[in-house]
Amino acid sequence: MNGGIGMDQQFLDLIESEDKKNPLTDDQIASLLSISRQGAIRLRAKYSIDSYNKRRETCLNRDVQTILERHPEISDRELTKTLQDMGYQVSKFLAASVRKAYQADQGTIGSAAAESLPKVSEPIQTYDAIFDSIIGAKGSIQNQLRKAKAAVLYPPNGLHTLIVGETGTGKTLLAEAMHQLAYSKGITKKEKLIHFNCADYYNNPQLLVSHLFGHVRGAFTGADHDKAGLVESANHGILFLDEIHRLPLEGQEMLFSIIDKGTYRKLGESDKERQISLMIIGATTEDIHSSLALTFIRRMPMVIELPPIRNRDVGERYQMIEVFFKNESNRIRVGLHVSSEVICALLVYNCIGNIGQLRSDIQVACARAYIRYLDSKEDYMRITLLDFDSNIQDGLIRKKYSLRELDQYMDKSIKVLPGSQSVEVITEGNGFLMPNDIYDFIESRHEALASENYSSAAIRETIGKELEFKIRKSFGNIKASGIDLERNTLIKIVGADLFKVVEAMMEIARNKVEDIHDDVLYYLALHFKQSYERIKLGKPILNPRINQIKNELEYEYSVAKNMLEYAEQALGISFPDEEAGYIAIYLNLNSAKNKDDTKVQLVLLSHGNVAFEMAKLINNITGQDFVKAICINLDESSGIALEETIALSKEIDNGRGILFLADMGATARFGETVEKELGIATRTISNVTTAMALDAAFHVIYHDVTLDELYSKVTSSREAMAPAVTPKQRVIITLCLTGKGAAQEIKRIITESIPEIVTNEIKIVPLALMQNDFDAMIRMLQKESEVIGIVGTVDPQKKDIPFISMRNIFDEQGISSLKAIIKRSNIFYEDNEDMENDEQQNRIGDLLFPDLIFLDFEAESKEALLQFISNTLIEKDCVLEGFYQGLLEREKMGGTFLKNNVAFPHTWPEYTKKQAIVVCQLRKGIQWAKDSIVDMVFLLAFEIADKSVIRRLYNTVSSEEKNTLLRSAKSKEEIIQVLTGS
Repeated sequence: MNGGIGMDQQFLDLIESEDKKNPLTDDQIASLLSISRQGAIRLRAKYSIDSYNKRRETCLNRDVQTILERHPEISDRELTKTLQDMGYQVSKFLAASVRKAYQADQGTIGSAAAESLPKVSEPIQTYDAIFDSIIGAKGSIQNQLRKAKAAVLYPPNGLHTLIVGETGTGKTLLAEAMHQLAYSKGITKKEKLIHFNCADYYNNPQLLVSHLFGHVRGAFTGADHDKAGLVESANHGILFLDEIHRLPLEGQEMLFSIIDKGTYRKLGESDKERQISLMIIGATTEDIHSSLALTFIRRMPMVIELPPIRNRDVGERYQMIEVFFKNESNRIRVGLHVSSEVICALLVYNCIGNIGQLRSDIQVACARAYIRYLDSKEDYMRITLLDFDSNIQDGLIRKKYSLRELDQYMDKSIKVLPGSQSVEVITEGNGFLMPNDIYDFIESRHEALASENYSSAAIRETIGKELEFKIRKSFGNIKASGIDLERNTLIKIVGADLFKVVEAMMEIARNKVEDIHDDVLYYLALHFKQSYERIKLGKPILNPRINQIKNELEYEYSVAKNMLEYAEQALGISFPDEEAGYIAIYLNLNSAKNKDDTKVQLVLLSHGNVAFEMAKLINNITGQDFVKAICINLDESSGIALEETIALSKEIDNGRGILFLADMGATARFGETVEKELGIATRTISNVTTAMALDAAFHVIYHDVTLDELYSKVTSSREAMAPAVTPKQRVIITLCLTGKGAAQEIKRIITESIPEIVTNEIKIVPLALMQNDFDAMIRMLQKESEVIGIVGTVDPQKKDIPFISMRNIFDEQGISSLKAIIKRSNIFYEDNEDMENDEQQNRIGDLLFPDLIFLDFEAESKEALLQFISNTLIEKDCVLEGFYQGLLEREKMGGTFLKNNVAFPHTWPEYTKKQAIVVCQLRKGIQWAKDSIVDMVFLLAFEIADKSVIRRLYNTVSSEEKNTLLRSAKSKEEIIQVLTGS
């Protein structure tokens, strides 16, 4: 793109010139502008540009309508072909979906059909469309859906799969999508998924096994005739076993022969084996390692874990809410108007039953609203907060969520029309409830709710919750609104005498409330003026939540009463308790514990003392003391540690949530218990390493991340584990606004102040923010080097690079912060560079074993080879179960193919018990990546990535001479000699 044009203008030009039938996706925009996908999304949001699907919607709907009016009986396949001839790049799935939406809107098909997915009986041409329609397909469950696709498409009959997740996370939906994919690709001829819930016969194991495998006459008392089982019905198809943990050990073992040999016996048969060909998908809510036999787990090569709704992105939860309201609108054939308070409440409440419960709660609310709608004369059915249970209403004003995550959804209601593919988003205003507008809001809402026949108690409860919600939002966003009244302006608005009283009240507050914000004066002055005038006119002070405020904000309320005592003496009038309630809210929202600089909390959990030692190390490196640790003593039950975790969570919670970094087993479930019992937002990452924990700590310290952002960053950082053969040059950028003179001076100061910069060979690169190629320079440095920090006079707002202001470099805190950044990056650079060459060779020799070297080996595919190697390493007790899944996940990230037709597959060190290098010399090359063939494989099973060993291996296989020797080797001893140089 033209570097002389601003990024925003380039973006707008792209949108203006794009093909309206095939608008640019975010990925395409990002590629054309050389920015990240998130950057493209931010530009769209800034200029209110719809997603590419919505931008195409008007044009596509118009042309589909024209085609259907001329040819109402046209098939989906012919409709797709016609659209493609017109220039649209559409799948049959999309064309069919648009057609159904149009027909539903015209009343030509039933509402049930309008809301359902395309029927399985009509094969879909583009299998990606099946999974792309699932919410989160490009987000939080992208990797899970990739695994599901791989499992289905793996020849000849797919990979047997376990789907793990809490109740309501979508396990059945995923299994059905996998079956639909298999049917669309001709892998199975069965139109319907054979579905069996193992819990149905849990109390009668014999009957359960009989129902599954069938039985012969006389197999047990009452078996008076032969019976076919579900296994037989699923032949050449997919058998979905829900709640598979309910399958008794006998039933699990009976599946072995199906998995291993493709044979089975009915219950009561001993001399006859039946041939069977099917794929097994099992689903469970339990920990597979404690609820299923280890021998059974090993036979299920693909394990897919679906996240609970609390670990899903807020945007994905919003999409679910939209879909469920659209479904209800289609079901009852009535338009819906859903208030912004309802949307926000559904986004934040503790939905224990996950997606299933969210759908159920929305259905119940719609049923309640429908009764009211029947008595109204409105065209739309209004969904309000009062239509939901109290636990959902309370979720709206909980203190345990970050308002920042909800900004884009606040004050935006939605309208839904039956049969419509999209919803209409209605902005209800700017969302700010200024102090002098409180009473107008109360009176207008009271009138509106009374007109809908709500009871007085219900009106008070609803207005109270909405009022506190809006006040909290106003406080959280007032600075962003641009409102910044000077003292003199405020005095003119309020009046000099009244302003003096408010200032004196503020002094009382400052003596009793720690670190009170200056903004309180602004709010209190405007609010107090309104209250004072109402009392003088004889109007009541209304506060629907006064009783709750007295209980929940007891201390702030007592301070507010003291402030009003002074005001009463100064002004000669009395103020009711309701006024003290408002002042208490202001004090609570602006006290030290509600500062904007609160951060997500980190808690390490482990068996033994590992967590304590890890927390101590991280706190020492960062120079802060906020990482906490809970350890389970080896001689005590996990229940004691869980109680300690709950107590600690109560103590440290500040409303931003807690990230638990756990080792394994029981600790991985502590966060879930904390969230259920305390209502604190939590996320948990298992198999934690020191590097991961340190990475999390630095994100918290240097970036204002939300809990979801922190979870995403730490989990995604696993991929940076050890793919690089040679570490990149570390760089610190020094930055000034205009010329590089100040940046050069900063370079001199920090180099002289911090000797670690020289001893660690860190490069300093001075830049100026205003130079035209600044962003390009940053991208180039990040591509070629590891940029570990920026020190400067201005913050360039690079979220992925820690920034330290030059002002802080002159004090100990700034120096300590920069040293901590350097020390943190050292952990990823620890190496054995000083090791003598002979020692490096001996180290490689220590990791090579004859029985892990395979010559002239024949492999059908990359996956088959990795599966074979994984099974071999498991049998030799070198790696843990799950190693194969780890390898596949790492392969999806790319980067294991090197030059000379060599691959270095590997996965995360948590899976390794005993270090080893597996060597495979292949008889013929296999496809490794899209454009790469591999015939030599070195699989690395490392507990700690020893870069000197990796580098030695890399240098060896990069040598044409050594490469030739490795490929021509006729014995394992020759392989060892070439790799060790002996």
